[in-house]
Amino acid sequence: MQRNEKKPPRGLLFWPGLLLLLSLSGCYSFHSGRLPFKTIGVPVAANATGDYRLPDLITKSVMTAITRDGSVKLAEPEKSEGVMTIEIKSYSRDPLKYSAQEVVSEYKITITAAVTVKNDQGKVLWENLALVAWSTYLPNQEDESAGIGKASDKLAEEIVRQAFENW
Repeated sequence: MQRNEKKPPRGLLFWPGLLLLLSLSGCYSFHSGRLPFKTIGVPVAANATGDYRLPDLITKSVMTAITRDGSVKLAEPEKSEGVMTIEIKSYSRDPLKYSAQEVVSEYKITITAAVTVKNDQGKVLWENLALVAWSTYLPNQEDESAGIGKASDKLAEEIVRQAFENW
């Protein structure tokens, strides 16, 4: 026995589905605005720690991260439309893991910095006064400088991400 059910035409289901899809497509969007400057200068980081290695290393890491990001071009601070100042607030190297013989087998490097981005009129466009990054290193495989380099690179990536993401 055959039922006499009517199936809706194929096109009738397509259009409501398409309308639903189109109406939901506006729910997710991203901001792809422009930074309020095309060039940025990064003076050598100020250093409130006793570690002489940090200012040049962090400044170079930030400049590399800015170049990699590509949102703006680097320029001399005096000739740029924006300036990013960095002050290294703290640096620590703490034991993270110990071997069975109670010898440190892994250290944690932590760097904290205050970062400000200003336009060429001196107006603060963005700042974070307590940006923290950390990394680890294994003393039997690498030296402290390697750990500092990894933490510096992480800090630089985080600085650029936070400073440039909201434009």
